[in-house]
Amino acid sequence: MNDENVVGWYRFKSSGGWKIPETVVPVNHCSGKYPGWLDGPHPNVGDGEVLRKVCFNDDENRCNVYQRIWVKNCIGYFVYLLWPATYTYGVYCTDPGWQQ
Repeated sequence: MNDENVVGWYRFKSSGGWKIPETVVPVNHCSGKYPGWLDGPHPNVGDGEVLRKVCFNDDENRCNVYQRIWVKNCIGYFVYLLWPATYTYGVYCTDPGWQQ
């Protein structure tokens, strides 16, 4: 799979997770070859919409290829303004270990 056609605001709410992880995800996870992870913390409610970088891990360089996205804390969940993954076979991951 890949997320080359993703455009718009998204809220993750599934058994696969509720937010993009803030730590490196190993290659070949999240139903894709190059998993994306958030390089930086999620915002607090008072921060509003913040610009963050999603890194796509290719196992040689954890953040050589990345995409800038917007993230907003909506009190109890996050929403993300996503753009197409900048890496063929790049996917945005979610963290199944985090839930409200």
